[in-house]
Amino acid sequence: MLVPIPDGQGRRRWSVRGAGRILAVFEHPESGRLIVTEARCPHAGAPIQDGWIQHDSVVCPWHRYRFDPADGQCRNSTRYRLPVYPTVVHEGRWYAEVPFNPLGDRGYPRGRHNPPE
Repeated sequence: MLVPIPDGQGRRRWSVRGAGRILAVFEHPESGRLIVTEARCPHAGAPIQDGWIQHDSVVCPWHRYRFDPADGQCRNSTRYRLPVYPTVVHEGRWYAEVPFNPLGDRGYPRGRHNPPE
């Protein structure tokens, strides 16, 4: 399912709702490309949308676990992988290709960078 990713309006990180999920969106500081991940850290469930990009890793705000933005593999432990979703640009708009979550987004932790209700 394609989920539209709105413009970040100058922000480097934000989140969006779509496909029954909350997605964390990061703008890579050097390339400007968008990185879209699940909004929950697989280690302890932290709101990953409050994290950041550092040394080409998505960094969790709670325990500083670092994830590869290409495949989501944790760089601190082989036990964890953050779901990362491919992005496409169509007619000037960004979209993420995300599988639908039939359980909905109620189980996601609140973060500072959550989308409005």
